[in-house]
Amino acid sequence: MVLQILEIQNGRFKGRRIKVTEKELIVGRDEQCKIRIASEEVSRQHCTLAGTAQGVIVCDLDSSNGTFINGRPIKGKALLRAGAVLTIGPMTLQLQGDPEPPRASPSVNVPKTSSQDISVLEDDIASWLSPTESGEPSTSDTTIIDLPVRSSSMEIPVVPSEPPPRKKSFASVAEEAADIIERWRAQGGE
Repeated sequence: MVLQILEIQNGRFKGRRIKVTEKELIVGRDEQCKIRIASEEVSRQHCTLAGTAQGVIVCDLDSSNGTFINGRPIKGKALLRAGAVLTIGPMTLQLQGDPEPPRASPSVNVPKTSSQDISVLEDDIASWLSPTESGEPSTSDTTIIDLPVRSSSMEIPVVPSEPPPRKKSFASVAEEAADIIERWRAQGGE
């Protein structure tokens, strides 16, 4: 089994690790995504991640704001190699491992974890979503959801996805500014 580790580099979950196997994970805002990032900068279905022996295959799903590897936007599929940085909206992740694996070895070295630095498993992900010790729900802008595994004998219904909302077009900068101010006031601005 291929196993790659992405470490979150910023935000509340900085330092946490996400396990990526060859099974494709969808990242986005949609409830059906395996990794959910609650940010307007992230599309409903933003990109996919799948582990390989050489790294993680990242596929941008025509996201509005793009998916970036080492600060460069990707088109379609790209390989995220060990040490490289993946940016999805406000979240930055780094693929763990030896940045320059030996040429004779086709696989990436994933560092072994200590008891204090355990890779994120599905149970760990679920615990992130649990209420805090005070009983208050988490105020994080990132939610990682563990969807139940369905057996191959079950029929999975295909649900058509709604098209992304169309962006407003404005005849002038002044018209766009007026729209922004109007939306700000509608949200309780002064």
